[in-house]
Amino acid sequence: MQKGVSLQPFATLLTRSRAVTSLFAVDSNIAMQVANAWSFALDGTPAYRIDTSRERLDSNSAVSAIDQCPSPIVVLEGTLDMVNEALLFSLIRQDSKKTLIFPVVAYANLSLIAPEVWDGMILVPSEQLVTLPAEHRALQHCAKVPPAEPLNSAQVVDELNDLGSTLADAVPLKSLAHLAAFRAATKGLGGANAWLQYQLAVRTNAAQDAKHAQALSGRIRSVDAVQALLTALDGHHHVH
Repeated sequence: MQKGVSLQPFATLLTRSRAVTSLFAVDSNIAMQVANAWSFALDGTPAYRIDTSRERLDSNSAVSAIDQCPSPIVVLEGTLDMVNEALLFSLIRQDSKKTLIFPVVAYANLSLIAPEVWDGMILVPSEQLVTLPAEHRALQHCAKVPPAEPLNSAQVVDELNDLGSTLADAVPLKSLAHLAAFRAATKGLGGANAWLQYQLAVRTNAAQDAKHAQALSGRIRSVDAVQALLTALDGHHHVH
C-alpha cells in the first residue's frame, strides 16, 4: 500500500456501495486482502474463495456453492478473466445475501463484459492503494466504518433526475438508475466522484467505446484517476 494513504475513505465507500449491489470487481493485487478484511470486520471469519475456472462450475452449481459458503464474503477467481457471462447474469438476478468479489487481472479484460453486467456490478478503484514493488508492512485495521444503510428512494430519484439532465442522451435508463443509486448511497463522501466515473467508464465503453466514455466523463467533473482506466480500455469494447 502507498505511504500516507488512509484506508478510511476506501472502506467507507466500499461498505456504503453494498446498499447498491452485492457484486464487486477488485484489482487482483488486493482482492483477497480486501475480501478478508471485510469478512473479518463483519463476523470475524476469513473470506471464502472459489476458483470457477478450475472447478468448471455452471451457473446453478456456482450459486449453490456460494450459498453454502460459511463466510459472508466470497471471492470468485477466474470469472471475469474467462468472461463467464452466464454466471455473472445469474448472480445479478439472484440478489445474493453474500458479498461477491471478482478479481480483475487486467483492465482490458473488463471490455469483454456485457454492458448489462455493469448495471449490477461495481468496479472498485484501487490505484491509490497499490504500489509496486510491494513492501512488507503490518496489516492495518480500519475502525468505525459506517454500515450500509437502506437507500432513500426520494434521494435516488433526485440523483436520477440530476444525472438524466446530463447523460440521458447517451446512457440507458437502467444504467442511469444504477448510477443514481450509487450516488445516493455515497453522497457527501470523499472520493465518491472518482468511483462514479469508474462505473460510467466501464458501462459506456462496454456499450460503445472508450472515446464515448471519455466524453461522458467530462460531463460530470472528470477526475485524473479514471484516465488510466480509459487508456487501458481504449481500443477494446464488448462485442454484441
